[in-house]
Amino acid sequence: MIPCAALLLKTDTLGDLVLFAPTLRALRAAWPAARLTVLIRRAYRDLAPLLADGVEWLDTTLDPFSTGPATDPGELARLRAAVLTLAPDLVATATSRANWLDAALAIGAPTARRVAISNADDHGDEIFSTQLRVALGIDAARAFPEKISAPPAEPDWRRNFRLASALVGRELAPTAPALTAPAGATAAAAEKILASLGLPPGRYVVCAAAGFANVKIKTWPAENFAAALGHLHARHQLRTLLVGHEGERAHLASIVSASRLPSPASPVLWLGRDGDLPLLAALLAHAALFL
Repeated sequence: MIPCAALLLKTDTLGDLVLFAPTLRALRAAWPAARLTVLIRRAYRDLAPLLADGVEWLDTTLDPFSTGPATDPGELARLRAAVLTLAPDLVATATSRANWLDAALAIGAPTARRVAISNADDHGDEIFSTQLRVALGIDAARAFPEKISAPPAEPDWRRNFRLASALVGRELAPTAPALTAPAGATAAAAEKILASLGLPPGRYVVCAAAGFANVKIKTWPAENFAAALGHLHARHQLRTLLVGHEGERAHLASIVSASRLPSPASPVLWLGRDGDLPLLAALLAHAALFL
């Protein structure tokens, strides 16, 4: 049955949203007349226009993976009120890990079809279940009566299509994730930045060498990045544009120093601020290589 209003819960981080983009477009195409709303975290709201057209976005400051239900009662109340206003007849969580926020919002639409995807070996998360029971009096097991089982090793973007196929009631052809770089003023701004840094289109590397905003252990050592960038210049004559958030300046500057490349070949920095994700996408679009 085609929903009149569907709420998709996607409170993951940046990469997960990119992987979800083709699935979101497929659902938009399958339900052209439905009101389609997606919950995302506010830090990634500026990326939303690149993900899909014809979608309404509901954003939140809550991070359900690092905070609990009692962290910001006002924000939680706002979201629950928004769900009541939307009155969705379908609520589905496309988030890669079960979390208390998705469950709390799904319970707020008791008459909706409520669907989640889970690994075949997933037996539930007692931590968030306990948080919900103690803080909100909610039984997490009742949040999503309909569960779609997926193999544990299945890539996330294919899992997303498995969920979408279950939602629409027919097999949807999986489409690999891709984004189209923004045009217009954003593209022009990116070209101006590249020209000022002396980086010709197609002749530079974009390197995201920090990436410790959520999990520091994911960051490759600075000296390893410096060695790789030195090799790329010596072997392929490619300069590097080091990208990151303004808050990562010191770490990225240490890679520039460790590379020991002379000035004309030395890596250069582009440090974005909140709201600059579309500009970053435009800078990526002209690169020969992404590291």
